[in-house]
Amino acid sequence: MGRMARRVLTGALVTVLLVGFAACSGDESSPPDPDEPAADVALQVVSVKARGMDEETRTRLESEVGDVVASYIVEGFLGDHPRQDFVRGLADFSDGLADEGGRDLAVLTLSGLEDVTAVRATRLKVNLAFFNPPGEAVGASAFIDLAFDVTFEGGATREVARTGRLSLGRTDGDWQVIGYHVCCADDQVLPAEAADA
Repeated sequence: MGRMARRVLTGALVTVLLVGFAACSGDESSPPDPDEPAADVALQVVSVKARGMDEETRTRLESEVGDVVASYIVEGFLGDHPRQDFVRGLADFSDGLADEGGRDLAVLTLSGLEDVTAVRATRLKVNLAFFNPPGEAVGASAFIDLAFDVTFEGGATREVARTGRLSLGRTDGDWQVIGYHVCCADDQVLPAEAADA
């Protein structure tokens, strides 16, 4: 795998992504109870471009950027449903980008879907590429590949997917989303593209 490193993030935000794993027993030979809800998948973060970084720096940056992406996923897609507070998914967007993101909220989150009663993550993959001129990483691209099983009132379920790129930069030492190009693969095929002005 060379310099590519697969990291499964842990922490409070990603724990939300793993709801349901706690219900599994240690005995892998017995199938889960059919009444138990299926578990979400874990967020996978892989560095695909981190040239010139030592292992410790890359691990730290994967964690920092991964936390921002995990927060976006949890607040924009997962959690209790039905709900109306999807704008919290933009909490780590820069001030200049949050307004633009608000206009594209239906693409950036699940806010455009009505009568949602439950959401289960089925694919949460993020490939990171860092812009790191000599000295310190100043930017990152997070290429997202997300899929969810969405259940609606009445019990109908369908897959909803989001793919694209979140551009991140540092503001006062903290990572923020400063640009995005996200597309969806459901009834709303609306590309959203913006850059921080």
